[in-house]
Amino acid sequence: INGVRNIQRLPAKAPPGRASVGPDQSLDLESGHPYPRLNPGVPFCVWMVFCPPVGHGRHNGKKEVFGGVFRIMEQGSNHRGSPPIPGTQALSRAINILQAFTDEQPDWTLSALCAELDLRKPTAHRILSALAQRGFLSRMSGRAEYRLGPEVIILGARALRAADFREMAQPELRYLAETTGETATLESLVDGGVLILQEERGRGLLSAGTEIGTRWPVHATATGKVLMAFSEPGFSKPVDGLPAITGHTIVSPGRWHQALSEVRAKGYATNIEELEYGYSSVAAPVHDRAGHTIASMSVGGPVQRMTKDRIPELATILTASARRVSERLGYRGQDA
Repeated sequence: INGVRNIQRLPAKAPPGRASVGPDQSLDLESGHPYPRLNPGVPFCVWMVFCPPVGHGRHNGKKEVFGGVFRIMEQGSNHRGSPPIPGTQALSRAINILQAFTDEQPDWTLSALCAELDLRKPTAHRILSALAQRGFLSRMSGRAEYRLGPEVIILGARALRAADFREMAQPELRYLAETTGETATLESLVDGGVLILQEERGRGLLSAGTEIGTRWPVHATATGKVLMAFSEPGFSKPVDGLPAITGHTIVSPGRWHQALSEVRAKGYATNIEELEYGYSSVAAPVHDRAGHTIASMSVGGPVQRMTKDRIPELATILTASARRVSERLGYRGQDA
């Protein structure tokens, strides 16, 4: 590289910005000038970062080849609190560039992007060119701005198709069970009823527990109320009607619609002994990327622990967990 010769292995004692070329000298990789070896006890490493080949360019009459670039960094150096993984600097920069494109800032010029990410223009140009060549970025003809390209859309769609929201919800269900001590469930509407898709048992001796696959009536459960309250207009009436299950079950159509309005206003639903005497629960919605309510998460247990004074606290914890699951599914709304 620029006249540098005979660097056959990576010595451990070269100072910053230099590589060893002999027992008593090191070589500055920018100027090519030899220097006496300094600080022989400080270890350094050299690695090759390969950028995707994006062709050749000319600058000031000299041919530039965009390809492998030597980088020297002291072992144990810290970037934003954690040591870099050797060989990933170019990849990290490319990811940072892609993540800079947001709903608020969908277009970037080279200069603006360099200022935002603190990148040198030659470095940013190489990465932008490579990303554009592969379809991850695009440019309108005659314009300087870059924007996300079709390959990003394709990858995003693949990720969404591969997403199993039950798996995404599992860590949050476990967190809820551990944090609240009560049983946490993930439920969805199936054939007019509420089906338990996933469950994490609470640690309490009297914790509620049912089998995955159990189906409950919509109008007597907190999850059912949530799913009906946030469903498409015209689908808020339970298929099986409003039969009484306990003395607390909602059986009046007027009271049912009032309850759904309250759920929409608060963002969560409660079930106070409406399904079974001695059992109460609170539930919150899970949304997909389009904003549709595809499931509901709940926390439930005996009324002795699920008191009216405790329910607001549980609702805050639960809605936060449901929001995190929704965001993993691509939801970016304000009312998850």
